[in-house]
Amino acid sequence: NNVAAALNVAVFYLVVELLEKPVDDLTAETKREKRASLLWFYAALYIIPFAIQHFLSWSQNFWRVGGGLRKQLQVMLLRRYLNYTVESRGEVTIERLVLAMTRDVVDVVADGYITYIDLHWGTSIKSTLLVAGMFYLSFNPTETTTVQHVYPVVAVLVLPFAKYAFVSLLEKTIADIREKQHKSEHDMINFVIKAVINFELVDDYSRRSQEVDEYSELIDRYNKASIAYGAYLTNAKFFAPWVTRAIIGAWLIVGGNGVLNQKISVAVFISTIG
Repeated sequence: NNVAAALNVAVFYLVVELLEKPVDDLTAETKREKRASLLWFYAALYIIPFAIQHFLSWSQNFWRVGGGLRKQLQVMLLRRYLNYTVESRGEVTIERLVLAMTRDVVDVVADGYITYIDLHWGTSIKSTLLVAGMFYLSFNPTETTTVQHVYPVVAVLVLPFAKYAFVSLLEKTIADIREKQHKSEHDMINFVIKAVINFELVDDYSRRSQEVDEYSELIDRYNKASIAYGAYLTNAKFFAPWVTRAIIGAWLIVGGNGVLNQKISVAVFISTIG
């Protein structure tokens, strides 16, 4: 995704730069034909990477990375449980074991390990772009290095490090919120299992209404924990778009002034936003 986005920016820059160049009257037709051919090339350069990206995203379903990790964790959990002593097995309830092997393993693999891989990969790509941009500014004698030139290069690196800071600061908070949700879910399932196993006692002592009321309270507790977790996830999902919009908003001011003062071209201004 990061490579495709960087390539899209480059294509937009080249297209705007191509269309901005003046055409002499003497060679107008020839230049238009050459530029029309380049437009076909740029269009292909814009579409083909997206097709490759689509194919790679589709093929990820068959790489068995997530499935292999889940399988290892699930097998290890069951093997560990089967080697527990009698006392240790008595301390682990059925619902905790089942949920750990299904829900918790999926959370660890999908929301933990793979997410950090994406974050590290995105940071490495943006770091490469930063170095390339600095190299361009250092060795291009036709351009004068200004705030308008440096800003896009530095801004490229802001988002991944902002994500790192966000995750690091709120890691414990999300863990606590998730733990409360898991505990309330454990209590719900454990209550149902006990009610089914002890149905004869419930029936003999006419405790059907009391059991239903207690279960209703457990559901309310779970719903509150789920609402808190969902609200946190919503804010977390909007963090990166907020940072991106703030960066682009600042560029509209910085870059716009650069265009007005003729320090950068319209091509640079538009492609940076892209």
